[in-house]
Amino acid sequence: MRLTTLCLALLIGLACDADPPASNADLIGTDLESEDVIRATVTFADSPRLSLGGIDVVGPTQFSGVPSIEVGPDGSLWVVDAATQQLRVFSSEGSHLFSVGGRGDGPGEFRGLNFVGAEPDGTMMAVDSELRRVTRYAPSGRLLGTMKWQAPGRVRAIGVTGEGSLVGVTQPSWPVSALDRGGVYSDTTHVLAWAELDQPADTVVSVPGLKSVVSRTGASILPFSRMPATAMGDQLHLSAGPSAEIQVFGPDSLERRISVDRAPTSVASVRDDYVAGLRANRSADQVRAALQRLEHAEVPEYISAYSDLVVTSTGYVWAERVTYTPELDGEWDVFDPSGQLLGQVRPPEGFLIRSIDGDLVTGVSVDEFGVPYVQQWETTRW
Repeated sequence: MRLTTLCLALLIGLACDADPPASNADLIGTDLESEDVIRATVTFADSPRLSLGGIDVVGPTQFSGVPSIEVGPDGSLWVVDAATQQLRVFSSEGSHLFSVGGRGDGPGEFRGLNFVGAEPDGTMMAVDSELRRVTRYAPSGRLLGTMKWQAPGRVRAIGVTGEGSLVGVTQPSWPVSALDRGGVYSDTTHVLAWAELDQPADTVVSVPGLKSVVSRTGASILPFSRMPATAMGDQLHLSAGPSAEIQVFGPDSLERRISVDRAPTSVASVRDDYVAGLRANRSADQVRAALQRLEHAEVPEYISAYSDLVVTSTGYVWAERVTYTPELDGEWDVFDPSGQLLGQVRPPEGFLIRSIDGDLVTGVSVDEFGVPYVQQWETTRW
């Protein structure tokens, strides 16, 4: 996998009456562990600068599931609507420009559209994981072509690199033999990169997969396991396991680790909050099934540290913490480009971050009725 260089915003600090510390430029490429700190580092405005959607709206701003959003170089918003299998495109001020795609099997149509990303020249890449195809659009919406994607099994696209390579993560798949056998099944998760979509992918990294309870009727992942990953510029970021650690991969191999000196959280310490959340948000049958999985002998001793990763256009890393405790729900760690932990940020309740460009954060907000809104929020850095 060949990746272009990501331009990072560098911070230089000076100390009085002492040798100046190393700049972030000196630290990039080396492992860095930060002391745990509790302080706000970014605050959101009181209301979004842009909000599209609503329970009573009709037309292109009526969304029904938004798995992916891409902000174009001109600030335009390319929004995947899962129900219609369309890409809906809006200006930076929220006016609807055009829609492309739709449900079907023909060129420019989709069955499992779940990702859109921008190539370095502004071309938009739309990924259909069901048909295993990638469709390219010019910024104007003109269809440039559809190509078969040589993806092994179930793969979730997570980003586009600086040289236009598509990056994806293999998803759990349970062979018939495992379903027939029952018990616990765990495979290997691969992060893959395609320089040419019709050719086999390069493997960036392979890590142990998530454990699942399998039976003749299906399979379900055991609770408390997450494995977020994201690709941005010349780097891929991955977090796996209970340690507050993020591995950063470059063109050839693991380049560095950034981490926080923070003790992992035991499942026992969050069990009551976890069960309370289930009872508040799930049906009786779903709660019963989840409680059965919770008693499984293979449930991990510690919860995963992070559930999502977003890298900003200037190299800052935002990592969403997994806590299961109400007072910390929705909290993100923020690291500067060198990997130093700056502190925490808490987005508005129900807001799911998709991208961050400077002080503008784009994502999806879901109201109490489950209706999605595409929103952009302005932030202030402390």
